[in-house]
Amino acid sequence: MSPRLISTTLFGWTLLAVAPLPGQGRSDRRFSIEVDSVEVVFELHGPAVVALADEVRTTAEGAFTYDLALFGSLPKEFRGGPYEQIVIAIVEGDDRHGESGPGRIDITMPPPKEPLDHLFWKAVLTHEIFHMWNAEGFRYASVEEQWLSEGFSQYYTMRALGRIGVLDEAMFLDLLARFLGLYLADPGRGSISLREAAPVKEEHVGLVEGGGLAVALCIDVDLLVASGGEHSLDDVMRLLFAHHDTADRRYEFDDVVRYVGEVRGEDRSAFFRDHVAGTATLPLAECLAPVGLELTVEENAAQISKEPAFGEAHARLLGALRGF
Repeated sequence: MSPRLISTTLFGWTLLAVAPLPGQGRSDRRFSIEVDSVEVVFELHGPAVVALADEVRTTAEGAFTYDLALFGSLPKEFRGGPYEQIVIAIVEGDDRHGESGPGRIDITMPPPKEPLDHLFWKAVLTHEIFHMWNAEGFRYASVEEQWLSEGFSQYYTMRALGRIGVLDEAMFLDLLARFLGLYLADPGRGSISLREAAPVKEEHVGLVEGGGLAVALCIDVDLLVASGGEHSLDDVMRLLFAHHDTADRRYEFDDVVRYVGEVRGEDRSAFFRDHVAGTATLPLAECLAPVGLELTVEENAAQISKEPAFGEAHARLLGALRGF
């Protein structure tokens, strides 16, 4: 019996899904979808993972759809060169972990028991799919730029989850506060820069991921406000993809600074010098204020709330930050 093709349309993109053959075991399942003329193969291992097959498919389709809308196409090649297939393997295990490589994503996830567990594994899958562009499609020349590959990917993961319908506004603000709190609580804040933290990322996740996400947030707000909503961080990401989409054209720190300046129409090198290459704490209150948001930190817990004067203009800007 031949597999059955299923066409799915999300946000204007059509993806072809290949229905798995009947009779496959409960502990393993394999199916594929076609994304931008490339076969994406899913290999699911473990009863708890197999039981989530439909959610895995829906989440991945939504993530690919969001990323395709942002970048226009899949990368033409990954680090190893051209490719014909992408493999996403998800294995049931004790820990939650994701890793992307050239044309391949490997994820380990424990059986979800609480609603938050479902959010976490969907976030890991969405995050690793975004790395198909930000890390594999266009890659840094130096590991010091992991603040961008990891922090910006976290930022766009939240936006993609919102578009998929997994993350509402309240959850977005809660996760944003968690990442900003992670940055503020990092023991290296004020003594080492985001770039210096990257080679020892395991010791300074707060700086690399939380700080990188905070940089993405501040740049996005600045670009949106300065352009009246005409430009955003999306334009910077597209420039990175357009100019550094092959292994011999990896981006450097100065490239990022230049692209932000081009989109902004004004030199922003001082921001990067002080807060990314330097050790100055990111001006989070200033970054959140134009959105009508306030950040408070009490007993190592960060919270973001709307100002009393939060209005329609703030709501539009918040919607833009969420990817809507």
